[in-house]
Amino acid sequence: MRPVLAAAVLAGPTALAFFDGGYFAGPRDIALVVAGVLLALAGATQRLPRSRPALLAYLGLAGLTAWTAASIAWAPLTDPAWATFERDLLYLAALLTAAMVLRGRTPEVALAGGALVVVGYGLVLTARIAGDHVRAPALRSAAAAAAVPLLAGLYLTYSRGAIAACAAGLVVLVALTPTWTQLRALAIVVEAGALGIFGAAATDDERGVAWLAAVMVLAAGVQLWSTSVEAQGTTRLGRLPLPPRHGWIAAGVVLAMLVVPAAIAAGEDGPNSAGERFGASAGRLATADSPRYAYWDVALRGFGEDPVVGAGAGSFAVTWLRERDERKPARDAHSLELETLAELGLLGAAFLVLFGAGLALAARDVVRGDPALAAGPVAALAAYAFHASIDWDWEVPALTLVAVLLAGLLIAESATAASTTNPGSAANRNRVEP
Repeated sequence: MRPVLAAAVLAGPTALAFFDGGYFAGPRDIALVVAGVLLALAGATQRLPRSRPALLAYLGLAGLTAWTAASIAWAPLTDPAWATFERDLLYLAALLTAAMVLRGRTPEVALAGGALVVVGYGLVLTARIAGDHVRAPALRSAAAAAAVPLLAGLYLTYSRGAIAACAAGLVVLVALTPTWTQLRALAIVVEAGALGIFGAAATDDERGVAWLAAVMVLAAGVQLWSTSVEAQGTTRLGRLPLPPRHGWIAAGVVLAMLVVPAAIAAGEDGPNSAGERFGASAGRLATADSPRYAYWDVALRGFGEDPVVGAGAGSFAVTWLRERDERKPARDAHSLELETLAELGLLGAAFLVLFGAGLALAARDVVRGDPALAAGPVAALAAYAFHASIDWDWEVPALTLVAVLLAGLLIAESATAASTTNPGSAANRNRVEP
């Protein structure tokens, strides 16, 4: 039963991606019903992990969901408030189910395949799979090939936040797996992806597809050659010569990637969001101009008015209409943390922090017990957390469910690590390539 339930859960984000990401009521309601059925089946046949990190994560997300439901009573608009509650409930059901049914490396492969339509997070996962020396050579080559359209698609979104989030995830990936094998695979993925971007941007549709296909074959071939020379021991193996505290350095780099652009833009006269906007073109990548700073300012002002309980779920659109300095419409604050503060106050933010703390502790336990398994999911979650802090990922289930399922996998594996009493098995899992 568990493999069947796992397959159904892993198919969810990809299925929702074909229905506007599950943003609107119809697909979201169907997804919620399906998630409820899968949760009931999993609860009847599987055991829910109950480690301390797991319980913190459950309590945080369940508390956030319950507080969202309670806030409907004072929210200015009922429909957006219900939509917010339904999304949170969907994520809670998915997290609990994933924690019960997902195990090992297979979910990472399945989500990477489905994430060909969820570009940034898929690229992090495929880079990890290509650089994992214990995977089959054919799978590593396929992952390198899959990264080509993923990176090209990421570039063609012209989303500065998505590109930065992907880069942050790759920084975390190298910090978690500081080996020559991983670095070599990452170089293959990035270089092949750059070739794919060049062809996709410089040619028309038909020639662009042919170019991408050719570069995918090239990437697969280079990765297969790399795997072969690694097996023969004729190339560099082992750990990279990084400083002892390279993890903290990576964390500082990611934080700087998040904070510095916002600080620079905030120090200027303000974003020219009311003027002519850059459309879907590469010109967007050369400027820090964005209406996000106006959204964040309004969210903080809304938080200041109701700091304890917030204005109610789904209330940002109303707060924006009241406080905005421009006529541009907006439904979301483009930041999970700031929107939570504005809509659900300090209590809602506390539940969100509790959820994040549980996941961080679970990730820590898995990194200590099985770093090779942890690397991909943790790096992908870092990319999600980065982007959700500057955009409205939480409102798009097809995106967020990828992160929720990876979180459930880490919770399950952390519970397994906590219950493992055989030190020999842990040492075996910690092995690094020769």
